[in-house]
Amino acid sequence: MSGAPPGDVIATRTLQRAGRTYEVRVGRPVPDEGGGWRCPWQLVDDAGTVVVAMSTGGADSAQALTLALVMIGDRVAAEHADFTWEGLPGTGFPRHHRVDGAVSGLWEQDGFASAAPGAGDPRPDVAAQPRTGGWPRTRRLG
Repeated sequence: MSGAPPGDVIATRTLQRAGRTYEVRVGRPVPDEGGGWRCPWQLVDDAGTVVVAMSTGGADSAQALTLALVMIGDRVAAEHADFTWEGLPGTGFPRHHRVDGAVSGLWEQDGFASAAPGAGDPRPDVAAQPRTGGWPRTRRLG
């Protein structure tokens, strides 16, 4: 497929939706001209058309990469909720956990919740619990 993000592609994931195949491409984080770092990523369809192309910033390369993965999860799920990955619903990318439309400081990945770095609120009252079908879910303790 054409349209690779700038620089080296360091990770890819193949998703399916409505009988079509899409590829998520994550580029290597690079220093940003204005300071900090940025991590480019794209969603490309099976015809080679770039559906989404973004660059996510961070204070260092690790934060830029981490936030890019979360941005992929949030953006793709918000705009295209019917993706599947490895035959299961969703994209497998981490997402911000939202409560009443606001980000709660938790991340959710394939149904597991964990404290977001720097969130300041580790929310110990939330635990990952398995549910039938092999997919985990979160529930509030107490």
